[in-house]
Amino acid sequence: MFWSLFPGNKVVLPRPEVIREYVSSVSQQFQFSVKVQNSITLTHYYSQNKKMPLTDPPPFFLSNELFAEFYHLLHPMKDHLTAFIFQFEYLNNKKMPGQKIFQDKISRFMSRCPSDINYCIEIRNLNYLNKEYFSFLKSSNLSHVFLQGYYMPPIFNLYKKYHDLIEKFTVIRLMGGDRKVMEEKSQGNWN
Repeated sequence: MFWSLFPGNKVVLPRPEVIREYVSSVSQQFQFSVKVQNSITLTHYYSQNKKMPLTDPPPFFLSNELFAEFYHLLHPMKDHLTAFIFQFEYLNNKKMPGQKIFQDKISRFMSRCPSDINYCIEIRNLNYLNKEYFSFLKSSNLSHVFLQGYYMPPIFNLYKKYHDLIEKFTVIRLMGGDRKVMEEKSQGNWN
């Protein structure tokens, strides 16, 4: 359940019966990669009107307390859990003053997280995809999420450029083209 933050700072966490249902529906070897809830990764609430000023930051951005509760709820799938994916929105200068500040925040957050799982960072700011970012991930024992789509650079080019800084687990997300185009092609049929 990625969409978990609602007006009034209301957070919805996964229901234990849903987690147990996921686990009971897969083989012993199946592995889940779980996207962390947006209540933890959103710096500001989404607004349909891009000209509106940013809202006050939600109180749960990189909250170790909320993540600990989320992690605890996922305990029934622990043997099937291979990674947590932290998907961050496009972080412009208004949402995040700079890459170094973002990395410092991630570093503080991760220092208080359990160390027995892979943590993967998905960013959607081209300016962050540089040597400093990949060096930071490597030194912090974090992984990158390669995203194909959403105006991000081609995965192969990015990997080729920074492959020497990528030593461990990674995630590739193939998002495809524009959602409107996909909806027209599918005509609302998503099976």
